[in-house]
Amino acid sequence: MKKKVFCMCVFAVYFLALLFPGGVRAQKAYDELTFPPLKDIVIPEPQVVKLENGLELFLLEDHEFPFITISAMTRTGNVYEPADKLGLAGICGTVMRTGGSTNMQGDEMDEMLEAIAASVETYIDLTYGGARLFTLKDHIDPVLEAFAGILMDPALPEDKIDLARIEMKSMISRRNDDPGAIAAREFTALIYGEGSVYSRYPEYDHIDAISRDDLLAFHRRFYHPDNTIMAVSGDFNTSGMVKKIEEAFKGWEKSSKPVPDIPEFQYDFKPSVNLVVKEDINQSNIYMGHIGDLKSNPDYFTLIVLNNAFGQGFSSRLFRNVRSEKGLAYHVRGIYNCNYDYPGVFSMVMQTKAESTVEAIKVLQEELQKIITEEITAKELETARNTFLNSFVFNFDSTAEIIERMLEYTYYGYPLDFLAKTKSGIEGVTAADVLRVAKKYFNPAAQQILVVGNPEGFGEPLSLLGDVKEIDVTIPPPSKEAMPEATPESLARGMELLEKMTASLGGKEKFAAVKSLLIDSRTTLTTPMGAMALDIQSIMLLPDRAATTIRSPMGEMKQIVTPEGAWMEFNGVRALPPSQWEEAKATLFRNIVNLCTFADRLTAQYLGEEEIDGALTDVILVSDAEGHRVKIFIARDSGYPVRQVYDATIQTGPASLTLTSSDFREVGGGIIMPFHELVLADGKEYAENARTEIQVNVEVDTGFFEKPNLDEKK
Repeated sequence: MKKKVFCMCVFAVYFLALLFPGGVRAQKAYDELTFPPLKDIVIPEPQVVKLENGLELFLLEDHEFPFITISAMTRTGNVYEPADKLGLAGICGTVMRTGGSTNMQGDEMDEMLEAIAASVETYIDLTYGGARLFTLKDHIDPVLEAFAGILMDPALPEDKIDLARIEMKSMISRRNDDPGAIAAREFTALIYGEGSVYSRYPEYDHIDAISRDDLLAFHRRFYHPDNTIMAVSGDFNTSGMVKKIEEAFKGWEKSSKPVPDIPEFQYDFKPSVNLVVKEDINQSNIYMGHIGDLKSNPDYFTLIVLNNAFGQGFSSRLFRNVRSEKGLAYHVRGIYNCNYDYPGVFSMVMQTKAESTVEAIKVLQEELQKIITEEITAKELETARNTFLNSFVFNFDSTAEIIERMLEYTYYGYPLDFLAKTKSGIEGVTAADVLRVAKKYFNPAAQQILVVGNPEGFGEPLSLLGDVKEIDVTIPPPSKEAMPEATPESLARGMELLEKMTASLGGKEKFAAVKSLLIDSRTTLTTPMGAMALDIQSIMLLPDRAATTIRSPMGEMKQIVTPEGAWMEFNGVRALPPSQWEEAKATLFRNIVNLCTFADRLTAQYLGEEEIDGALTDVILVSDAEGHRVKIFIARDSGYPVRQVYDATIQTGPASLTLTSSDFREVGGGIIMPFHELVLADGKEYAENARTEIQVNVEVDTGFFEKPNLDEKK
């Protein structure tokens, strides 16, 4: 065997020698490779047709594959939302599709499209509304009918609106979880200004204020044929396709008034230093910059080259000098952004360890100064140009991509050959052009600086860069239900009822003897995907420590809550975001044992009486010094707390929860606890808890609640 292998190796060497008589040479370095010039790209011209109702069509046949794509752009957008109903456009764009049309329900549409491997999408962005259809050509008739229905006459049903609200609220509740997302959002708000239509974002109260009538009115205002343009590409006959579209959109009425232009924007160049304190991370997310410009700027082509040389990609100066050579950044980039219809933003972005924060900002400032004082090298220029030019062909991967780009240009009022002009413009850019444009558009003296991080870990104080403004990113909670003004009488009656409840459940002395509590439950969650069963064990160390173990089909998860912090153990250990930590503390406050044990630390206000299932209850509002509050319904006959009503943030966002308790039993220590709980979220079934065991004064290892060394790297 050894001899055979040896012979094979000798033969391989001999064979290579025959192929390469001059010897096997090393490959050339990447910067020694040469390539022929790019060939000219011939862009096909679409046929443009305008229907009698004002709908403009761009059609481009392509018979290579049996597919058809139709894209539409409608003049609308988030910029047209009322200030008190932010999120309206996004919900409208979502529910137009999920709710279907008056002729076909959304779920029915899903089944039809899935069966034939087709898709229909709708959405609304900042300055336009989009819709897209994709199908095999044999199925174009039913898919086009569905597409036309949701554009002309969407059903916008209440159940799908509710789901869209839940999704939007869930996004709001999580928006401060990622420091990078915080930095991007707040930097945008810095540049465009507080309240600008270009940097607004919805809050819970905005979403709650949106009604179905609002969605119907928004759709009627903007969705009309003379306010919409469409691009059609694929395997079809143009004249036949025009007839199909005419028939599908027959009866779609023209708009009665034109849509106003989007608001103009004025920018005041000024320096500033801003900080978002996020104590649970050991990195800093840094944004620096000022306003950008429009793609219609004559210097736009040179700005593309400048971006590539300065801050975009692995070959850029920022990547080479800041990340590779100085080792200051996990991530770094810089781009002077240009939008179609409103100014973009120039930003330099970096992630660095906390102790390097000020040093890293100074290095970015130095790099900015260099790019406006000296020409880039010939090699940098060539690389920057080729970065764009070598990927240029991918703008023409398909006829759908070509015609959709033309649709975009037409929508924003740009020439159809804008991309081709961009290519030729970039080919002519010189190093002198790059320097001129850098000097003209980069303003080092007017940089707005934003840092998201923990200032306790900064190596140098941020104030070395200027006066620091701290930005509060606290998410405003939903407006609470207005309560009657408390009086001495209502407060006295409230405390009397709280004491009655405590006595009915065992008495103050027995509760005072409770030091720990273990509860095993079988919980069934109601989710949009169906019911989910969970086994949950909670261990409380009164009054303010809890460890909850959740066993689900996805695995086991633990959540630990202490006054010093809260964390989760699931595929590693990570800190809970502040919002979830606060929610966990509110849950501890509402626990019946805590309410009874520490009643003397609480305030209770009598609200009146209410009937539940034919039985009278007395209602009190209980609150603590930290602002937590819960309405408790105390059965007049038994004194048991048969219901709690409170605001909470669940997986889908903030909700009003109604917890109804029953099956009260005596547990260890002589106290009485409910063994069954039904939870409604905003009036809909959310969870059912069946408690299997409750133990009092179990032995708890206090070391279990010691905060671990958390890896906070995001």
